[in-house]
Amino acid sequence: MTPAPASLSLRTPAPLVRLLLALTATTGMVDAASLVGMERVFAANVTGNLAFAALAVVGTPGFALLPCLAALAAFMAGAALAGRTGSSGARPGHWLVRAAVIESALLILAGLLALWLERAGALPGRAILGVIALTAGAAGFRIAVVRRLGVPGFCASLPVRPGALAMFLAGAAGGAALALTAGPGAGLLAAGGIVLAATALFVRHPQMSEIERP
Repeated sequence: MTPAPASLSLRTPAPLVRLLLALTATTGMVDAASLVGMERVFAANVTGNLAFAALAVVGTPGFALLPCLAALAAFMAGAALAGRTGSSGARPGHWLVRAAVIESALLILAGLLALWLERAGALPGRAILGVIALTAGAAGFRIAVVRRLGVPGFCASLPVRPGALAMFLAGAAGGAALALTAGPGAGLLAAGGIVLAATALFVRHPQMSEIERP
Protein backbone atom coordinates (compact mmCIF):
# COMPACT_ATOMS: atom_id res chain seq x y z
CA MET A 1 0.00 0.00 0.00
CA THR A 2 1.33 3.42 -0.95
CA PRO A 3 1.63 5.68 2.09
CA ALA A 4 -0.42 8.84 2.09
CA PRO A 5 1.61 11.94 1.27
CA ALA A 6 2.45 14.24 4.14
CA SER A 7 0.21 17.26 4.48
CA LEU A 8 1.36 20.62 3.29
CA SER A 9 1.60 21.91 6.87
CA LEU A 10 4.12 19.17 7.70
CA ARG A 11 6.28 19.59 4.62
CA THR A 12 6.30 23.35 4.11
CA PRO A 13 7.51 26.00 6.60
CA ALA A 14 4.56 27.96 7.98
CA PRO A 15 6.03 31.35 6.98
CA LEU A 16 6.22 30.16 3.36
CA VAL A 17 2.54 29.16 3.48
CA ARG A 18 1.67 32.63 4.78
CA LEU A 19 3.78 34.24 2.07
CA LEU A 20 2.08 32.19 -0.65
CA LEU A 21 -1.32 33.15 0.74
CA ALA A 22 -0.36 36.84 0.59
CA LEU A 23 0.84 36.39 -2.97
CA THR A 24 -2.45 34.68 -3.83
CA ALA A 25 -4.21 37.89 -2.81
CA THR A 26 -2.04 39.88 -5.21
CA THR A 27 -2.97 37.45 -7.99
CA GLY A 28 -6.59 38.40 -7.43
CA MET A 29 -5.68 42.08 -7.41
CA VAL A 30 -3.81 41.81 -10.71
CA ASP A 31 -6.57 39.88 -12.47
CA ALA A 32 -9.22 42.31 -11.23
CA ALA A 33 -7.19 45.28 -12.47
CA SER A 34 -6.62 43.66 -15.84
CA LEU A 35 -10.23 42.60 -16.35
CA VAL A 36 -11.60 45.99 -15.33
CA GLY A 37 -9.13 48.23 -17.17
CA MET A 38 -7.10 46.18 -19.66
CA GLU A 39 -9.26 45.15 -22.58
CA ARG A 40 -10.81 42.14 -20.81
CA VAL A 41 -7.68 40.07 -20.38
CA PHE A 42 -6.32 37.86 -17.62
CA ALA A 43 -2.87 39.13 -16.66
CA ALA A 44 -2.24 36.60 -13.87
CA ASN A 45 -4.34 33.47 -14.53
CA VAL A 46 -3.47 33.67 -18.19
CA THR A 47 -4.97 30.35 -19.24
CA GLY A 48 -8.34 32.10 -19.19
CA ASN A 49 -7.09 34.09 -22.17
CA LEU A 50 -7.44 30.98 -24.32
CA ALA A 51 -11.21 31.20 -23.92
CA PHE A 52 -11.14 34.96 -24.49
CA ALA A 53 -9.03 34.46 -27.63
CA ALA A 54 -11.55 31.96 -28.95
CA LEU A 55 -14.35 34.45 -28.31
CA ALA A 56 -12.37 37.14 -30.14
CA VAL A 57 -11.70 34.87 -33.14
CA VAL A 58 -15.42 34.29 -33.70
CA GLY A 59 -16.10 38.02 -33.42
CA THR A 60 -17.73 38.22 -29.99
CA PRO A 61 -18.23 41.90 -29.10
CA GLY A 62 -15.98 43.20 -26.33
CA PHE A 63 -13.15 40.71 -26.83
CA ALA A 64 -9.87 41.31 -28.72
CA LEU A 65 -7.30 38.76 -29.82
CA LEU A 66 -4.12 40.83 -29.58
CA PRO A 67 -4.25 41.54 -25.80
CA CYS A 68 -4.81 37.82 -25.10
CA LEU A 69 -1.83 36.83 -27.24
CA ALA A 70 0.32 39.54 -25.66
CA ALA A 71 -0.52 38.27 -22.16
CA LEU A 72 0.24 34.65 -23.06
CA ALA A 73 3.56 35.54 -24.72
CA ALA A 74 4.65 37.79 -21.86
CA PHE A 75 3.71 35.15 -19.30
CA MET A 76 5.97 32.62 -21.01
CA ALA A 77 8.75 35.21 -21.25
CA GLY A 78 8.45 35.90 -17.53
CA ALA A 79 8.68 32.20 -16.74
CA ALA A 80 11.76 31.92 -18.92
CA LEU A 81 13.33 34.90 -17.12
CA ALA A 82 12.81 33.15 -13.79
CA GLY A 83 14.64 30.12 -15.16
CA ARG A 84 17.64 32.29 -16.04
CA THR A 85 17.86 34.02 -12.67
CA GLY A 86 19.70 31.10 -11.11
CA SER A 87 19.89 30.61 -7.37
CA SER A 88 22.76 28.13 -7.16
CA GLY A 89 24.53 28.60 -3.82
CA ALA A 90 22.14 31.34 -2.70
CA ARG A 91 20.32 31.18 0.61
CA PRO A 92 16.58 30.55 0.05
CA GLY A 93 15.62 33.79 1.76
CA HIS A 94 18.00 35.85 -0.35
CA TRP A 95 16.79 34.18 -3.52
CA LEU A 96 13.13 34.83 -2.64
CA VAL A 97 13.84 38.49 -1.93
CA ARG A 98 15.66 38.84 -5.25
CA ALA A 99 12.73 37.22 -7.03
CA ALA A 100 10.28 39.51 -5.21
CA VAL A 101 12.26 42.58 -6.24
CA ILE A 102 12.08 41.55 -9.89
CA GLU A 103 8.36 40.73 -9.75
CA SER A 104 7.42 43.87 -7.85
CA ALA A 105 9.53 45.99 -10.21
CA LEU A 106 7.58 44.64 -13.19
CA LEU A 107 4.25 45.30 -11.45
CA ILE A 108 5.25 48.79 -10.36
CA LEU A 109 6.46 49.65 -13.86
CA ALA A 110 3.15 48.37 -15.22
CA GLY A 111 1.24 50.45 -12.69
CA LEU A 112 3.20 53.62 -13.46
CA LEU A 113 2.75 53.09 -17.20
CA ALA A 114 -0.99 52.56 -16.72
CA LEU A 115 -1.29 55.77 -14.69
CA TRP A 116 0.65 57.70 -17.33
CA LEU A 117 -1.47 56.31 -20.16
CA GLU A 118 -4.64 57.14 -18.29
CA ARG A 119 -3.56 60.74 -17.76
CA ALA A 120 -2.58 60.96 -21.43
CA GLY A 121 -6.00 59.69 -22.48
CA ALA A 122 -4.55 56.57 -24.10
CA LEU A 123 -6.30 54.04 -21.84
CA PRO A 124 -7.81 51.75 -23.00
CA GLY A 125 -6.41 51.06 -26.48
CA ARG A 126 -3.36 49.54 -28.17
CA ALA A 127 -1.09 51.43 -25.79
CA ILE A 128 -2.27 49.21 -22.93
CA LEU A 129 -0.42 46.26 -24.47
CA GLY A 130 2.75 47.37 -22.69
CA VAL A 131 0.97 47.28 -19.33
CA ILE A 132 -0.44 43.84 -20.13
CA ALA A 133 2.99 42.53 -21.10
CA LEU A 134 4.69 43.79 -17.94
CA THR A 135 1.93 42.46 -15.71
CA ALA A 136 1.65 39.04 -17.33
CA GLY A 137 5.44 38.80 -17.37
CA ALA A 138 5.46 39.34 -13.61
CA ALA A 139 2.84 36.60 -13.20
CA GLY A 140 4.84 34.15 -15.29
CA PHE A 141 7.96 34.96 -13.33
CA ARG A 142 6.17 34.28 -10.04
CA ILE A 143 4.67 30.97 -11.18
CA ALA A 144 8.10 29.72 -12.23
CA VAL A 145 9.64 30.80 -8.91
CA VAL A 146 6.95 29.04 -6.87
CA ARG A 147 7.38 25.88 -8.90
CA ARG A 148 11.11 25.94 -8.29
CA LEU A 149 10.40 26.08 -4.58
CA GLY A 150 8.82 22.64 -4.93
CA VAL A 151 5.85 23.42 -2.66
CA PRO A 152 3.73 20.22 -2.69
CA GLY A 153 0.20 20.90 -3.86
CA PHE A 154 -0.25 24.33 -2.27
CA CYS A 155 -3.73 25.08 -3.63
CA ALA A 156 -4.76 21.41 -3.54
CA SER A 157 -4.05 21.04 0.19
CA LEU A 158 -7.34 20.76 2.06
CA PRO A 159 -6.24 22.88 5.07
CA VAL A 160 -4.88 25.63 2.81
CA ARG A 161 -7.48 25.67 0.03
CA PRO A 162 -10.15 27.74 1.85
CA GLY A 163 -7.55 30.30 2.89
CA ALA A 164 -6.16 30.56 -0.62
CA LEU A 165 -9.64 31.04 -2.05
CA ALA A 166 -10.50 33.66 0.54
CA MET A 167 -7.25 35.55 -0.12
CA PHE A 168 -7.82 35.48 -3.88
CA LEU A 169 -11.38 36.78 -3.50
CA ALA A 170 -10.26 39.49 -1.08
CA GLY A 171 -7.49 40.54 -3.43
CA ALA A 172 -9.84 40.56 -6.41
CA ALA A 173 -12.36 42.70 -4.53
CA GLY A 174 -9.65 45.13 -3.46
CA GLY A 175 -8.14 45.26 -6.93
CA ALA A 176 -11.53 45.87 -8.53
CA ALA A 177 -12.32 48.65 -6.07
CA LEU A 178 -8.98 50.33 -6.79
CA ALA A 179 -9.39 49.93 -10.54
CA LEU A 180 -12.89 51.42 -10.50
CA THR A 181 -11.97 54.37 -8.30
CA ALA A 182 -8.36 55.13 -9.25
CA GLY A 183 -7.70 53.13 -12.42
CA PRO A 184 -5.93 49.80 -12.97
CA GLY A 185 -2.53 51.33 -12.31
CA ALA A 186 -3.38 51.82 -8.64
CA GLY A 187 -4.14 48.12 -8.23
CA LEU A 188 -0.91 47.12 -9.91
CA LEU A 189 1.13 49.46 -7.73
CA ALA A 190 -0.55 48.06 -4.62
CA ALA A 191 0.11 44.49 -5.75
CA GLY A 192 3.78 45.25 -6.36
CA GLY A 193 4.13 46.80 -2.93
CA ILE A 194 2.46 43.84 -1.21
CA VAL A 195 4.71 41.33 -3.02
CA LEU A 196 7.84 43.09 -1.84
CA ALA A 197 6.63 43.82 1.70
CA ALA A 198 5.24 40.33 2.33
CA THR A 199 8.39 38.64 1.06
CA ALA A 200 10.65 40.86 3.14
CA LEU A 201 8.52 40.12 6.21
CA PHE A 202 8.25 36.34 5.97
CA VAL A 203 11.73 35.41 4.74
CA ARG A 204 13.18 36.68 8.03
CA HIS A 205 11.55 33.81 9.91
CA PRO A 206 14.04 31.12 11.04
CA GLN A 207 11.84 28.34 9.63
CA MET A 208 12.48 29.61 6.10
CA SER A 209 15.88 27.92 6.31
CA GLU A 210 14.00 24.62 5.95
CA ILE A 211 13.33 25.35 2.28
CA GLU A 212 15.55 23.32 -0.02
CA ARG A 213 17.64 25.35 -2.41
CA PRO A 214 16.05 25.40 -5.88
